[in-house]
Amino acid sequence: MPDSSLPPVAPAATPRAESISSALPGARGLRSPEETPRFFKGPGRIIDLFEEPLVAAVERYHGAYDPNTSSFEDPLMYYGAVGGELPGCDSSQALALRDAHIRYFHESRTLSWSSIPSLIERVLQCNPADVPLLVTRQADSPKTFYCLNLSELARVGHAVVASQQILEALSAFLRQKPLHQLHHRPGLPVPSTAGI
Repeated sequence: MPDSSLPPVAPAATPRAESISSALPGARGLRSPEETPRFFKGPGRIIDLFEEPLVAAVERYHGAYDPNTSSFEDPLMYYGAVGGELPGCDSSQALALRDAHIRYFHESRTLSWSSIPSLIERVLQCNPADVPLLVTRQADSPKTFYCLNLSELARVGHAVVASQQILEALSAFLRQKPLHQLHHRPGLPVPSTAGI
């Protein structure tokens, strides 16, 4: 039963369905961590989740493949690559597929999961009814913020963003319009956590 002491949750005021990746910049250039905007604002800004393309996320969380220094073999070998090149593919397609494979299957070097499937499994095992809302107030604002436990929010955020990056890379590799994107649908009761 909802707690009547909590403020009502308003649906997001978005006039159309938008992809999660609409927040991600289209540029493929890598930026320093100081220049890369964080995905969340407010209390959630301490979460290491950034508005960045797949190539930057792979570098940040897994380490990009380098044939001279990587401790793992080229993931494209599993797809028929010879010398790092995929027959019939240009180098940008090969890079996108390699990065998608690394992002999906490789352990995060900074976070606590062994692969995106294991992270998604942890998210799915979480019962939202058992996750308490945290009440926070910022010294410079009279507003009260209600947010998820930040470790839970980080897991969900990383699972959603990584899945979206992987789906987009696979769609680009297959030269298809991304049909299986994660979307926000206006009118659905999506919790909006002010300040996050």
